[in-house]
Amino acid sequence: MPNPNSVNHSDLVVQLEKYWRGKESLNLKIYRGLDECPEFLQDLESVQQDVKNAGPEEEFYHQGNFPSDLIVVEKKIESPDTTSDASAKRHKANYYTLFLAMSSAEALNIGKLMGKPYRKIKKRLSFYLYYFSRIVEPRRFRIVNVFPKVVTIPGRFKKFCKDDGFGISIIDMENERYTVELEPKSLSDTIEDKFKEYIDTPENLGETLDKIRVILDKSGTSELKEAVKGKAQDFTLFFEQYIIDATDAIAGIKPGDFGRRYLDKQLLYQMYELKNISYRDTIIELVNEHLDEHMDDYQFVTESLSQLWKKILNIEYSDFLETYEPALLHVFAEKKDEIIYRDHYIHQFQVFLLGLYFIDCFYERFNRYMKPEVSWLIAATFHDMAYPIQKLDEWLDKFFKEAFLTKKLGHIELESHFVKQGFLRSFNFIMEQFCSKIMNEHFCGDWLAKEDGVLQCFYEHITGPNKQHCLLSSISLLKLLYEKKPRKIKVDDIEFSRVFKEIIIPSALAIALHDDNIWGKLNNDKDWKSGRGNCPLPSLEFERDPLSFLLIFCDCAQEWGRPHLKDERKSGIYKKKKKEEEEEDDLAGIFRLKNMECNPEKGLKVTLYSPKHDSTDPRFTKKVNDLKALQQFLIQPEGLEFTISLFDKNLQGEPLRFSMTGPSASSQKSCPAK
Repeated sequence: MPNPNSVNHSDLVVQLEKYWRGKESLNLKIYRGLDECPEFLQDLESVQQDVKNAGPEEEFYHQGNFPSDLIVVEKKIESPDTTSDASAKRHKANYYTLFLAMSSAEALNIGKLMGKPYRKIKKRLSFYLYYFSRIVEPRRFRIVNVFPKVVTIPGRFKKFCKDDGFGISIIDMENERYTVELEPKSLSDTIEDKFKEYIDTPENLGETLDKIRVILDKSGTSELKEAVKGKAQDFTLFFEQYIIDATDAIAGIKPGDFGRRYLDKQLLYQMYELKNISYRDTIIELVNEHLDEHMDDYQFVTESLSQLWKKILNIEYSDFLETYEPALLHVFAEKKDEIIYRDHYIHQFQVFLLGLYFIDCFYERFNRYMKPEVSWLIAATFHDMAYPIQKLDEWLDKFFKEAFLTKKLGHIELESHFVKQGFLRSFNFIMEQFCSKIMNEHFCGDWLAKEDGVLQCFYEHITGPNKQHCLLSSISLLKLLYEKKPRKIKVDDIEFSRVFKEIIIPSALAIALHDDNIWGKLNNDKDWKSGRGNCPLPSLEFERDPLSFLLIFCDCAQEWGRPHLKDERKSGIYKKKKKEEEEEDDLAGIFRLKNMECNPEKGLKVTLYSPKHDSTDPRFTKKVNDLKALQQFLIQPEGLEFTISLFDKNLQGEPLRFSMTGPSASSQKSCPAK
């Protein structure tokens, strides 16, 4: 049931942007975020250079992914008398107004304004004000809170905004009208106004200044100076409060306190356009709350997965990856000559949202599944769940090799437990689904002999030293849901046997195949000709298994906003910089999402760009090679085109474009399909 006292966050921001776009000119520019604003990035670079010049070991670190909804930059002509620099000449300066949209009353937690939620809002706004006033001169930065007209703003929040200089604007969504209820002030203006008010208050400095005026009328400047010096402590008490406020706003801040952004807003906004997804309303409610409250992305992902699994499957979402991934960030922090450990927890959720958008667009093409959006929820949000096991195996191997000069002590031993612990049962489900859906064969006659190569391949990558998380995640899912949760799982009123067979097992197969270490192995002609016969999976057609196709495609496409340990280490504002860290400055993910499009008549495309790297960068080259392999493996539906495109930092000319056309005729001859 829609809340009459709220609107969609996306619609609110669209109206906000529409209003300001109407005012855009040579001197007024509009951006959706600070990281898209070249003027801000230029000011940031200037501050960073000033800090560096002050001391070669110092660095001003900017997190770079603070949540914001709109930034308006106005160029103004400044005269020398408007700046603190007496030698300054007339010049253009950038004045920034940051807008934060709140689409519902719940964003302010009405009724709890004196509790923790109110303090969190105040802390976030204060942090933004003081932090960005360090990058941009305090007189050139302002903040505005934006509400739809249907929201009743509590008086206490209005008072807080008025006292601290935060603006409030109202948008009448029905009539598309923008009004200013409270003008924003810069930090400099707020301090100036407060100082004037302080002076005019008798119990503060009024009487003192009256005496100074008498002296000024009857005496020279020297006596005035002495009088002011005599009351220096009184002046200090006033400014001391702003020093305390600035310290409170910035010191001790943890990244999660003000929200960190790895999820692309473009992807979140697409959730408002869903039409065919059965849990559409739940997704929109979660996204709207997240965009309103600007909560940390990790917190948002955790709450979303928990609610979705509980509401749709009636079971709790496993916290295994969330629990153990932080340990991996530290275990693999100091590995040399390779990129450090990448996020997989938020990545799973981004893959889920991306694929959900595509399923909604091509919903009829997924009608072979009982509940395609439920199968996708399971597959996408569980596909990397066992990644810690794979990485731990690699770390143990390295540890024992260096400590005891042996490779044999470090692996997690699963072979002896394969049958006893129920791995074989889960393995059987995967093999049956693979043979019937992918290979178009069934368990009869000599199928075991025919598929011995596939059996051995899967078995080795589950129990051997080269374990693969995709197979382990698949088996983990099946064991969890078949052995521990069968009585709890409830999807509508469908009996568990059908849910398991028609919803869960297709998800498990998609998980098992999604990583290129497995599908790449199954379609490697050279490897199979060495003794296993023809390769079993030269390509994967969308029409054969849409779910597996989509998971492989989205897993490779989702490359933006994948945090590394570097982000966790640099949680302070100033930090001493080690030489060996200089090369890791951009490891927080070199790609960004430029756009995504989906047309049921034409196909889908995802375009990525790298803001700092050109096409010669090794990581850019690696992505190109990954996509070349992908387009040779996946076969898009007839009449549609599924593409992933790459731009480097120059953003010029045509991007590198990869269309999922499958293997060439020559490669098909050497690696025939069954």
